[in-house]
Amino acid sequence: MAVVKNYLKYSAFFDIIFNMFFNMFFNMTSLSITLPDNIAQASNETAKKLGITRTEFIRQAVVHELKNVQSKLEQKEVIDCFNNMKLSRVYLEDAEQTIEELDINISEEKDEWWSNK
Repeated sequence: MAVVKNYLKYSAFFDIIFNMFFNMFFNMTSLSITLPDNIAQASNETAKKLGITRTEFIRQAVVHELKNVQSKLEQKEVIDCFNNMKLSRVYLEDAEQTIEELDINISEEKDEWWSNK
């Protein structure tokens, strides 16, 4: 048990040193967060299974969530644009005109550009 305690003490020490150097070279901000015990324990266990520090695991989780939120915001913007297009009289008239212009019988065109001649 003493070996485990010493390992954990040194592991925490090296984690601190690693993070200090990492922060110096990559312009990082140090944060202090409070987590419920069960989330802290689960994050620590998962990080160990992945072979990374809990700090790195939490960093990756934050990056993942930021990408997820950004994706949802972009989807909402697209939906809002489509909804606005449905409400725009000018857009609907332009779309109708475009559809009508595309609705031609290709066999009636004189130069027969689509054939293999």
